[in-house]
Amino acid sequence: MHSSAEMFKKSVGARFWMTYTGRELIDSMSGRGWNLYDSTDTQGDSADGNRIIMRGPAEKLQIGKRYVLLPICDDPRTPARVFGALERIAVKLKRKMPTIEIEGVRHSVTGFRIIKADEVKVNTPDGERYLPYNAAIAAARTLFNTKTLRYD
Repeated sequence: MHSSAEMFKKSVGARFWMTYTGRELIDSMSGRGWNLYDSTDTQGDSADGNRIIMRGPAEKLQIGKRYVLLPICDDPRTPARVFGALERIAVKLKRKMPTIEIEGVRHSVTGFRIIKADEVKVNTPDGERYLPYNAAIAAARTLFNTKTLRYD
């Protein structure tokens, strides 16, 4: 059994991580041209996509939440703008999903879930990958860089 003091200490530690360290994963993604949007309460239909986007990109990450990657655009709360940017990327990638590198292997990536302060689940079409937080940041830094695309 945990004492209330131990539970409070763990809770404060998790909040500290999410407030400060969690920002590093967001920054790694945005540095590659991607925003993370909270998709925890969704089922995957088009109305959910609009709702996710209208809430805007995640400002901070929270333990237990699920996040989807969407490209950075000039108006990150307007579904038409975000989906337009996603379509331009899809065309450039010949309809293939963006990839990241995990343990030397490239994987398509669909999203992330923060399992606990030091563990991130990476969702891929071929299964889930559980990574320590620092490995998730390293993987995020290998994400396909949308900033390198040219739209002629």
